Amino acid sequence: MAPSRTAPDPAEHDGVVIPPDHALAWLVVGAVGAITAIWLVLPGVVGMAAGSVAHLKGHRLGMPVAVVAGITTIVGMALAFWVRA
Repeated sequence: MAPSRTAPDPAEHDGVVIPPDHALAWLVVGAVGAITAIWLVLPGVVGMAAGSVAHLKGHRLGMPVAVVAGITTIVGMALAFWVRA
């Protein structure tokens, strides 16, 4: 007999219920933003926001992706200033 698949309970943050739908999609968007932040700054900001949304939706890798996106954004900005100097 196959195990029944039930959706996890929605997380509650400060009284606001956040459904866990599409948490993996937000995580992938955040990871792509973190990778492309080396060359462009705006995807890093998008990666930080998407990683935070994935974290709020309950994915365990959401916050690490947001942090990595922030770090790669800073590295990308430093490289841009170094190349243009």
